Amino acid sequence: MCEPPPAFLAVREGRISVGQAALEAQREAGDPALSVARDGVETFFYGNRKRTLSLSFLDGRVIAYDDRAAWPADVEVASKRAHRSASRGAVRGGLTEVQVVEALGPPAGVTGYEGRETLHWPNSDEQDTIVDLRNGRVVGYADLEVDRFAQNVPRLQRDKSTTDGRVRLGQARGAVESVLGPPDGVSAREASLTQRYESHPAVGHDVTYFVQYDSDRVTGFWQEDLWLAKKQRAVERREGQTRRGRRARKGAGGA
Repeated sequence: MCEPPPAFLAVREGRISVGQAALEAQREAGDPALSVARDGVETFFYGNRKRTLSLSFLDGRVIAYDDRAAWPADVEVASKRAHRSASRGAVRGGLTEVQVVEALGPPAGVTGYEGRETLHWPNSDEQDTIVDLRNGRVVGYADLEVDRFAQNVPRLQRDKSTTDGRVRLGQARGAVESVLGPPDGVSAREASLTQRYESHPAVGHDVTYFVQYDSDRVTGFWQEDLWLAKKQRAVERREGQTRRGRRARKGAGGA
């Protein structure tokens, strides 16, 4: 009979506990098979699909563990497709952007929202490796199978792209406009101003790029692929029609 991974024994024997220093717990548990992080909470996974232990950390302390956790199958699949996986040990919470780039190479693009920047390494329209930064430090990472708006960054360099690394959080509005030029459209709500840049390339999808400001400083930047958006809306419309049809048939059957 195979011995369980050391992490299972460490939990069973009480060598890992809530509130324990993260580094001490990690020494006891050993290296995880996979890991992910979101909003500062980092979770290590040990074992496999048949038996999985999760161990979660926040602010340098253990906050939870579970020896009957669900195996992150979606992360496993995406990590195998990734050119360089974030979820197989290359990235850890608290690393700097420089350290992340040293581990994974330069990202294909960057998006930003609500004080968090996300570095993207898309491998295909179905897979994206992401690393979230807040104040220059890693607070999230994962290899993802993406089924909606998967292409977070443009495949081709475009003059009006806000996601190719030239725009970053905190940048002055004048500095952005000096690079991208005047916007094609603008909207405002309360203290927030959003500029829109249109893209109509000869090759590839039409993409609309956005930059959001508060007090003339960048607070967000992203893109929307018009072709993918229309495709997703069509899928949602068909799914809605199917659900309504089922409810109608159920209602008719019960009449």
